[in-house]
Amino acid sequence: MGFGKHYGLRGRRAAPGQRVVDSVPQPSGPQTTTLAVIGWMGVTAPLVLSGSVNGAVFYGYIQDCVLPTLQPGDILFMDNLSAHKVTGLEELIRSHGAHLSICHLTRLTSTRLNWPGRRSKQSCVASKRERFLI
Repeated sequence: MGFGKHYGLRGRRAAPGQRVVDSVPQPSGPQTTTLAVIGWMGVTAPLVLSGSVNGAVFYGYIQDCVLPTLQPGDILFMDNLSAHKVTGLEELIRSHGAHLSICHLTRLTSTRLNWPGRRSKQSCVASKRERFLI
């Protein structure tokens, strides 16, 4: 989860008639992204990248790092990140005998911070067709 600049001054208090003076931390150093598969047997297929992940990078990660570790009948759960919505990804996973299920984050109520951790639930939804194939 990223850190938004607009969250920096929330919840700060000052004496009556005074202003809150504070700064928002800025990223320093190189930005990295960590990808890994977490399963019953532990963490597999770890990969650390410089920068962010787009659809082409994610497809290559699945093809080169994840698929060699999968067994027929395994199920991959992914959230609905835009990098995960790559054309041909589901077909690639199914061609190795595994299944793909997309987890959608649903908010039960609107919260002050709108962070996924507060009053939200995860629901992994498979289409009707997938439910019978898994």
